[in-house]
Amino acid sequence: MDKKISIRNEIRPGDIGAIIKMHGEYYYKTHGFDASFEPYVAIPLVECVQRKRNDERIWIVEETLDIKGSIAITRYSKDTAQLRWYILDNSMQGKGIGRQLLEMAIEYAKIKKL
Repeated sequence: MDKKISIRNEIRPGDIGAIIKMHGEYYYKTHGFDASFEPYVAIPLVECVQRKRNDERIWIVEETLDIKGSIAITRYSKDTAQLRWYILDNSMQGKGIGRQLLEMAIEYAKIKKL
């Protein structure tokens, strides 16, 4: 059975926790970061979701209901965007999904003139 990969930008229950978990585990394995890194990811991520701004967006990569990655564009200043929470599960790498996420985020920032 083929697994369906999709990219969406509505936040569903469990998404925020999954993004934080992915970052925590990745940065622990690759750079030895401890659990204090997770609040560094969590606090601004939660604030972004709560703001519900029309010039900020988060994309979620999902494979058969499992979160496999994310990327976001947030407002850094009046005319500057910030790319955040870009992460992709190893199983998704090499499929062009990371490139697609980056292209969508950059295009969104251009449209919003950030």
